[in-house]
Amino acid sequence: MTVMAIQRAAYDDQGGVRVGFTVTRKVGHASERNRIRRRLRAAAAAAASGWPTVNLDVVVVARREAIGAAFQELVADLTRALGELLRSRGKPPHQQGTNG
Repeated sequence: MTVMAIQRAAYDDQGGVRVGFTVTRKVGHASERNRIRRRLRAAAAAAASGWPTVNLDVVVVARREAIGAAFQELVADLTRALGELLRSRGKPPHQQGTNG
């Protein structure tokens, strides 16, 4: 997966991390894409308890390997990726991605 983020304005009334998912047709058929999206959504919910309350929009671009990866591995990858993104907040938005 690839994870990208951009920080929202401090005055945004929806504090916290917002996560969006992108699963393209290259990944597989509709049922496979939906399964990957559901797995990533559940992994993000499981990892969210440790996330700080910063105004951050996160986009997760899924890869085909996410369909067979262990669930705990997905949770750990998302947690690690968000940690790296938070450390690199000073960079321009187009440089804030990480592969995992």
